[in-house]
Amino acid sequence: MERRQDPRFETYRQVDLILLAEDDERVPARLTNVSNRGLSLLLDKPVALSAPVRIDVDDTILLGEVCRCVRDGTAYSAAILLEQGLTSVTSLNQLVAAVMGTPAVWKQPVAVGAGPEASNAMPQIYRGAPATAL
Repeated sequence: MERRQDPRFETYRQVDLILLAEDDERVPARLTNVSNRGLSLLLDKPVALSAPVRIDVDDTILLGEVCRCVRDGTAYSAAILLEQGLTSVTSLNQLVAAVMGTPAVWKQPVAVGAGPEASNAMPQIYRGAPATAL
């Protein structure tokens, strides 16, 4: 029996996982599914349970906590419980820079190991679109 409260949407996208308790170490990851409360990632190395993490996806920053990390074949499958999300980071940075009279400092990240063509090849992370739009 399915116990999840929210539907999950499959996606296959390279993202950066930043380990906040490890001097902001960046770990390449593949986002495999997402819901309102969490997401699943495939990683090359394990991450500690309860570790605070940041996930950079396009123009969005997601903050959460590792709630599961298990070996999955040659990779590790990690579940992240999402705590906060900030969208439209570039626009927000430009607004703050204009109000403060300072240069904008945010640069949209490109996933580790992915060139510019990879970031344009995949659709944006789920933002209320039906599963077929992923």
